[in-house]
Amino acid sequence: MRIVLLGSTLETARILEGLIGGGHDVVGLVTQPPARRRRGGALEPTVAGRRAAERGVAVLESLPEDHAGADVAVVVAFGRRLPSSWLEGRRVLNVHYSLLP
Repeated sequence: MRIVLLGSTLETARILEGLIGGGHDVVGLVTQPPARRRRGGALEPTVAGRRAAERGVAVLESLPEDHAGADVAVVVAFGRRLPSSWLEGRRVLNVHYSLLP
């Protein structure tokens, strides 16, 4: 299955590893742009962005209009609102880490 993953966190990186390990074709990771993480420091990618680059997965900073050719999008701690126009007619799975019932 071709998957586009959306997220920036360590949890996103773990799910990326699980998807790749499960034999899925992760066609891209949409993540927040690199930011300065330390005072006076250089720009650093997100944890998920760094892991995706290490695994040879395309790192995107904006939503691809065509879902990057994926069959499904998996959203994990993305941190941005997804426009309804991007969600229409698409298969999207939201993985949410909440302790709420």
